[in-house]
Amino acid sequence: MRFINVQRKYPNRSRKTHKPSMFDSKIKTEDHEKTPLQNANNVEVATLSIKDENFIHLEANAEQPEINEQKNDNEENIPEPQVSSGGLKLPSKVPVEIATSFDMSKDEWTLGEVVDLKIREIPFLVNKLIPLHTLNVLAGQSERGKSTLYTQLSLAIIRGDDEFLGCKFNVTHKRVLVISTEDGPIALSFRLNKQLNNVTLNPELRDRITFITNQDILEERIEKHLEKNRVDLIVMDAFADVFTGGDINSSPVVRRYLNTYVKITQMYGCTVLFVHHVGKGRQGNKPEKDQLLGSTGIEGKMRNVLMLSIVNDQHQLSIAKGNYVNTEDKKIPLYLNFDNNTLTFSRADGPAKPKETEQCGIDSTGSSEAKGKPGRQKNMALVNKAIQLDKEGKSGVEIAKIIGMHKSTISKWIKEYKSGLVSE
Repeated sequence: MRFINVQRKYPNRSRKTHKPSMFDSKIKTEDHEKTPLQNANNVEVATLSIKDENFIHLEANAEQPEINEQKNDNEENIPEPQVSSGGLKLPSKVPVEIATSFDMSKDEWTLGEVVDLKIREIPFLVNKLIPLHTLNVLAGQSERGKSTLYTQLSLAIIRGDDEFLGCKFNVTHKRVLVISTEDGPIALSFRLNKQLNNVTLNPELRDRITFITNQDILEERIEKHLEKNRVDLIVMDAFADVFTGGDINSSPVVRRYLNTYVKITQMYGCTVLFVHHVGKGRQGNKPEKDQLLGSTGIEGKMRNVLMLSIVNDQHQLSIAKGNYVNTEDKKIPLYLNFDNNTLTFSRADGPAKPKETEQCGIDSTGSSEAKGKPGRQKNMALVNKAIQLDKEGKSGVEIAKIIGMHKSTISKWIKEYKSGLVSE
């Protein structure tokens, strides 16, 4: 039988029968419906009645024998325990540890269980970038280095690095599962060998990343793998390939599909990172969460939306959405340097300066070029001839036939000359 010793400082005070009180914390017992509470002299002073695993009733005995009020040296500074409507308050010098179990597979929680987790801040797998045990997405246009970034991240996880791109890690298993539908073993081998930079792979790390390159019965294979080997991160590259819900533009369909992976994160205590593309016509100057290809249900289900872009020939990793990231941290992206020899990213001191370019360029054939593309110069001989023919009163169609250029190009040259952008 389990006993809890309670000592009263003033034993001669009148004792009242207290109404049952409810505790707000979970107390584990040994399946006793009623547990007697004794004082220091082994006198039963109260009865602890267990209603269920979350609620207890405490009832003080109406009549109790007088006890010896004599105190020893160890008792002088022990404050009197009090019984109130809030429950039993134990002496402050006797700390009480509430046993709680952080079981992510649970799908029903009481208020007391949630409070007892004592979470003071959201835990992250990668600080600010990837919250722990959540769904996240890394998106961007093609050829921005998304796959390169996640393999570098995976290597850092299995090595147990302290940080990634200057952001602290919170790694438990040092294992990663990668679903790669775009890159097979040849491309993966090339990239990983570059990133390892000719360093011999530690034998202990050889099986810490598993690559699945076929998405057949994918969820079943993922769960079988996780039953044997728990991982810190699951990478899904790419979302459009693994998505089997139906219409990727339907928010209800997308959210139902992603619920499967929410359950996986809860059941196996892992984090998921989807690699995704931005939609056509959605490539804006500033990375935004609504640029993702498909339904808004994708970004709605993700806790963080990371966007990898290139500005002024420099990579930038932006937090387009961060449910647990403050606004100030979302305003400034991570400025990154990229090493072409090792295919790795590193933190840069700040943004790269824009390069000076022509406001408008025309190549050697005279065709119009977009602003800001260096290395192509105007064919000024053709431009000057077109301007001279315009002064002679020739029409744009006539000038185009004489020079051998399209009339829209001739029209643009003439407008630039008359606006002062081009001089003879």
